[in-house]
Amino acid sequence: MSLRNLLLSGVAISRCAALEQHTHSSHRSTTRHLARDAFFTGHQAQCSSASHPSSTASYSQLPWSYPPHCVEDSSTNSKFCVYTSSDYNNGHGVSFITAPTAEDEILSMVSNASLTERGREHLAPADDLPYLVREVPDKGRGIFAQHPIRKGSVFLVGFPAVVISQEFELETFPGISDAALHRLYEVAFQQLPFAARVTSLAHSPEHDLYQDIVRKNGFGARIAGRPYSGVFPEIDVGPSYRADWHTMVRFSASTLSVEAMAVRDIAPGEELVISYLPTSDRLQLLEKHYGFKCTCTLCTASPESQLLSDTRRSRIQEIRSSIEGIQDLAVLNNTAEELVDLLSLEGLDFKLKDYHWGIAMAFYRLGDLDSAIRHAEQALEKAKVLGGGDEEEVSAISGNIVFLRNKRDEKPRTASGSEQHNGETH
Repeated sequence: MSLRNLLLSGVAISRCAALEQHTHSSHRSTTRHLARDAFFTGHQAQCSSASHPSSTASYSQLPWSYPPHCVEDSSTNSKFCVYTSSDYNNGHGVSFITAPTAEDEILSMVSNASLTERGREHLAPADDLPYLVREVPDKGRGIFAQHPIRKGSVFLVGFPAVVISQEFELETFPGISDAALHRLYEVAFQQLPFAARVTSLAHSPEHDLYQDIVRKNGFGARIAGRPYSGVFPEIDVGPSYRADWHTMVRFSASTLSVEAMAVRDIAPGEELVISYLPTSDRLQLLEKHYGFKCTCTLCTASPESQLLSDTRRSRIQEIRSSIEGIQDLAVLNNTAEELVDLLSLEGLDFKLKDYHWGIAMAFYRLGDLDSAIRHAEQALEKAKVLGGGDEEEVSAISGNIVFLRNKRDEKPRTASGSEQHNGETH
């Protein structure tokens, strides 16, 4: 059996198993997952036929629910298609706009049966959620904590509704007309079972509806090595973009999920926000793309406080772009300490994981394996706490620490037992 057929048989089996479980449990209690009920009811006949080898679905290329809708630019030899799975994420569906050469890469992710079970977390009854969505004057919708949310806890999981190749989104294709471009986006959105939950996201009426929704609400992510923009409805009506933020979002390519996590304890009633842009960039972004002025504590702080914060954040960006080129261990030590201090002062704790790992690699390149291991271990600690214990990330960092330790143990030592680094004894 081919890999494709094996994956697709798993889709049919998991769909039927889920229906059987749902049917049996319905005798015991009345479920409150209304969207999930609609999904199971609408697919009961299809599920029954999927378990019978002589039966066929209305469209045979599972997991896709429709034939691909494609556009082609002969002048650049480029072709992009819409692939839609109505069953994905408990019947909420997902549409991809990507090159046909990427179909097999996204097929395995869409066919991953474990995603269906995990996706039920954000279909819970509103009273059970740690947050609630409500209108915010002059800004639209926002989400607010309705229960205490502890630092490091994931309070919202989102799965994509629309995923678009950035090659298609950002490049210009002279052989594709505006009408054909609009139609491709339209098909991607309108083939979704619950299209309104996506078309109601933030957009400007003067721009193309579908493209503007992606522009305003898309998250950049790499899937199978390719850059994409994903629209995650649960996340996009979630954390607002402000300066006094206290949440972060992270993307998992293996599950196609985005998780929102608290980077500090959050009290009931607080609006959930995320941003760490400098003040001028943040204000320009919010007013240009979202049509409102930020009134958070930092954006309305004194010019002196704003200048101090912006100076620190600019320095963080400067260090980030230059740290790999540092060739002196003493300079690297001082710069690493400065970076960690700046991140802490700005409350950017969730970035420490990435920066500790970058610092570790800088020390490794200069031959200081002890310092490399120390920062790698701190990156691992942050991955376990602020990273929510993501198994893949924790495993990857742990494996790299083992590699660094092995390299250190292999390194020649002087008679006094100290290591030698680039001709210097430490």
